[in-house]
Amino acid sequence: MTRFDSSAPAKPASGGFALVIVLWVLAGLTVIAVVVASSARVSNESVKLLRERVQAEAAYVSTNARIKVVAATAVPQRLTTEGVKGRLLLDGRPTASSEPGELVLLQDARGLIDFNRNNPDQMRALLKQCAASDDQATALIDALGDYIDRDNDKRLNGAEAFEYRTADLPEPRNAALLSREEIWRVKGWAELRNSWKARGCDDRITVHSDGRFNMNTASVTLLQTAGLSADAAAAMVEARRDGFALKEQPVSTVVGGDSFSLLGGGFAGSVLRVTHQLPEVAWILVYDLELTPSRDGGPWRMHEIRYRQRPKTVLRAVADLPPTDFELPSDQRNVPNALSNSPIAN
Repeated sequence: MTRFDSSAPAKPASGGFALVIVLWVLAGLTVIAVVVASSARVSNESVKLLRERVQAEAAYVSTNARIKVVAATAVPQRLTTEGVKGRLLLDGRPTASSEPGELVLLQDARGLIDFNRNNPDQMRALLKQCAASDDQATALIDALGDYIDRDNDKRLNGAEAFEYRTADLPEPRNAALLSREEIWRVKGWAELRNSWKARGCDDRITVHSDGRFNMNTASVTLLQTAGLSADAAAAMVEARRDGFALKEQPVSTVVGGDSFSLLGGGFAGSVLRVTHQLPEVAWILVYDLELTPSRDGGPWRMHEIRYRQRPKTVLRAVADLPPTDFELPSDQRNVPNALSNSPIAN
């Protein structure tokens, strides 16, 4: 019979240490799994965003090309431009393109206020819409005039090189504005910047037009700067849905002032502002498209290409871009080609 010796050393409990090691290994594997899963999720999200961006860029390039071809082969009308490749609405109404939910807004630049060839009364009305006081509007208009003219003669409330040096600002270029952003270089304008941006005033101006104002493509807001009441402006825009467009005629009885300096109606010009958006893409593309068929460098130019945050407002298309294979029937081609785009045509 074997006797138990209580003085012999006990065997180590190796099973407990093994359990701890297993638990540590499992914890480490869990961490690795979480990291791998998180990395995979981030990678999938990155791939998704990249795919959306590529799709958006492809859609933008395709639609941009369609707009260029249609516009370059068309004749400007009062509210549209029309030709053998189709018809485009030019008063900023949403137009559907190829992709589901893809929208394009085309705005005739003559329906905006040209800051290089502005009407002082219309400028004053615009500045008041953008929260400028009467005195501030007067000073801003004079300062802008001094900035873009070629002389060094200071207007009453304006500013020339001396005033800019005194305020430690870059001197005026004494040349036309190259972009809308350049207005913030003009003395005094930076004070208006916050309210200007908040009220969307940047979308109401251009620096690439010819100074003519087309009431047929202007918004309700800008029609009011031309002297129309809010009700009259809203009624005019509403009438566009029925295809109504003003003919050229003096409008002194409507807005007051010199009937020889301001004509009602008007034809679309050679510059379009294009706003292009896709569903579920957080940014939109905005640029000014200038048609230059008789100038060196090609039949068109793009100015001020910008990527902006997509607005929250959901728009509904009221027209469609002409399909890529659209061809006006031969028996109708003489109609748009025969129309005059003279600013004094009837």
